[in-house]
Amino acid sequence: KKITSGLEFKKQGVCVDTSFIYLSIFEMLNFPKEKISLATAPTHVFITYKLFNKEHMNWETIYDSDNLVLDGYYIYEKNKEINLMTLKETNYLINLNEKQILAFIYHEVSIALERTNDLKKSELFCFKSYNLCKNNIEILEQVISKCIESGKFNQAEELANKILYLNPKSIENHTNTATIFATIRFYTKDVNKRDELERKISKELKFLLKNKVYSKKSILEFVKEYKLENIRL
Repeated sequence: KKITSGLEFKKQGVCVDTSFIYLSIFEMLNFPKEKISLATAPTHVFITYKLFNKEHMNWETIYDSDNLVLDGYYIYEKNKEINLMTLKETNYLINLNEKQILAFIYHEVSIALERTNDLKKSELFCFKSYNLCKNNIEILEQVISKCIESGKFNQAEELANKILYLNPKSIENHTNTATIFATIRFYTKDVNKRDELERKISKELKFLLKNKVYSKKSILEFVKEYKLENIRL
């Protein structure tokens, strides 16, 4: 298993597409808008429906069976655990409001435009999405990708730190931020910044090794790929 899945940052969006289709069907059937909406978990979007006494149920749109899923499934999912301390900031597991749903639409439009190589419009919609929903990790990762592409390394690093703060329990976040820090270090010419980033990368790689997410061989391949000669595990 390779640590470098690159800077693609989950651009497939299957769950997003199917969830929007379901949401449209529910609206056509006159389900009350204040009760049914989209909700998110790490790298995932699904439908949630408010019941009585502030209870709700989650409806999965990409499973063949077991469509009804409890919050605990997302909170404790392997490698994507949710940090309950920052739940209000990430807005995981709650009904998204219209502004947040619009942010996801812009996010999907940005991805589609990037696939057609319309990079300027893609960047425009990416930042429109971010301005509406500043704490969604998937949106943040796309913004980081755009920042790196345009050489805005300080902003990219700042947002990567924010991702770790928002959900430090997610192994996937540690994997992605290691890749982000390594990419920034590869391109930056500031020697002091390169040293600082190496320390951050070393911390993330040791965390991944300690949690047995990747073998030492995979991590050493990562070190070699990004020319991190000074890192010792």
